[in-house]
Parts: sequence; C-alpha cells; structure tokens
Amino acid sequence: MGRNSKPWLNYKSDAPEREYFRAPKKKRKFGWALFWLIAGGHIGAHQLYLWDAKKAGLIILFYFMSFLAILVISALLLPQFFEMSFETYERISIDLAAFTPMILIIIFEFPRLKHNVHSTNKKHLLL
Repeated sequence: MGRNSKPWLNYKSDAPEREYFRAPKKKRKFGWALFWLIAGGHIGAHQLYLWDAKKAGLIILFYFMSFLAILVISALLLPQFFEMSFETYERISIDLAAFTPMILIIIFEFPRLKHNVHSTNKKHLLL
C-alpha cells in the first residue's frame, strides 16, 4: 500500500470478518519466567510475564502485608531477647522483613512455575 492509500475504502463485503481483534502473543519460556521469579518475584513479575495480573496483584499484596507484619513483630521482639543497639536491631528487622517474604514467594512459586508456563502457553496460544 502506498503512503496516501486509504485501506478502509478497499473493504470487500464478501471477506470474512473477525468478531474481535486478538493481538498475536509470543510463546512464554520457562527460563524467562524463572528469571522474573528471581529478579522480581516479590512484585509478581513472573505472573505478569505469564499474563496473569490478578495473581501478580495478590503477590504484591502478600509481600507488603508480610513485610509490615514481620517488621513490626521483629521490632517488638528483637530488643527484648537480645541486648543490642537500636541501629543493629533496626537493620536486622528491616532485612528480615524484606527478604523473608521474597524467599517464601520463591519457595512456593518455583515448583509450579513450569506447569504455569505450559498452561499459559496452552491457554493463550494455539498449540
């Protein structure tokens, strides 16, 4: 077609018409899903890679709720059980709150990841 062509004028009434437009999607790979699980599993990046925004939202919610819960609990319990300075137990409680939920998400999501990739490809692609 030329630059100034008007494709809507070339409409053929006998041509089959699709009910909806579906953008072609690429096949999802396990390696990339694993990368996104490790790199951004705490924000649900692997679920976004697998076109599942609801699960990604639930993972984000779980991460921040558990982050706050662990932060509060460790801030309350660490000074009572260990005699250390404020900066030390503050740093330990922040590290616990940040990395514990992330490790839990990776532990729970990794065994199902290959199945999720396969089922996503089966659902969204014509295999």
